[in-house]
Amino acid sequence: MMNRKELLRAIDLHAEWRKRFVKEVSSGRDGEVPSGVAQDDACGFGSWLHSLPPDDRASQHWKTVHALHEKFHGDAARVAALALEGRLSKATAAISPGGAFAAGSAELTAAMMAWLSDNP
Repeated sequence: MMNRKELLRAIDLHAEWRKRFVKEVSSGRDGEVPSGVAQDDACGFGSWLHSLPPDDRASQHWKTVHALHEKFHGDAARVAALALEGRLSKATAAISPGGAFAAGSAELTAAMMAWLSDNP
């Protein structure tokens, strides 16, 4: 069964990945290809999320976070594609507050925090 410490560490892993990704896009040089960015189970958080036992994966929190995490990586792939195409102003707009990637990331973070609050 998942515990609070594991969830906190997984949330930290997600924040680290997001910061690196935003930094790469902001610098104008995205080193990952969109297909790799789109894999929701390749990052630390996604790997942890997919490794949880079936009982945890059956919870509504898991289902919500999983769906939002998949969307997050889809959004990241679109931003990476823009960056790779040299459309940096559009990529930067997406990662900026109010942009699609930023909004999806905030929604995912809120869902993770709700899951955390329900796991004392």
